[in-house]
Amino acid sequence: MLNSTGKILAILFHPVFLFFYLIIGLALADNSLSSQWFQIIGIVFLVTVLIPVSFTWYTQKDLFLQNRRQRLLPLFFGSFCYLAAAWFLRNYGLPGFIFPFLIAIAVSSILLALISIKWKISMHANGMGCMAGLIIYYMPHNPASLELSALLVLIMLIVLSQRVLSKAHTIGQVVAGFLLGVTITIAALSIE
Repeated sequence: MLNSTGKILAILFHPVFLFFYLIIGLALADNSLSSQWFQIIGIVFLVTVLIPVSFTWYTQKDLFLQNRRQRLLPLFFGSFCYLAAAWFLRNYGLPGFIFPFLIAIAVSSILLALISIKWKISMHANGMGCMAGLIIYYMPHNPASLELSALLVLIMLIVLSQRVLSKAHTIGQVVAGFLLGVTITIAALSIE
């Protein structure tokens, strides 16, 4: 049971999907769901999900990347995809935090790749750390989002616990990945 639950959570909350979920959340919060939002969602899905997942499958024949050496090429390519997404989305009038957040994800991916040369740092924890950095940075500016933030923190705790309980990572690998994501994201958003 634990193993199958861990795999489901690992897939649902894989880092490749997190920015896509954020964009869908922004579109739903806008209440207009204009054709522009459909264009944005399409661009984000194509550039930050479909292309990186296809590239990873083509080059590694494995989407879980259990071996840390398998991660290098997909992470470097993924960072390029996030930079491309920032370029493609530049004229859509998105909230100002989107671009530094995309840069944070790209930088974080490069650092994950470099660390993975020697150590298996948690990519899931890093993705959750990036989202946590966004929450930490913007929560004081928008206290009305307390309920949503609480839900996201609960999801993060469940996913991070599952990474350790399923023996995909040690506690140190999860903590390091999370702290890297939080730090890079807050630094990028502070430059905004």
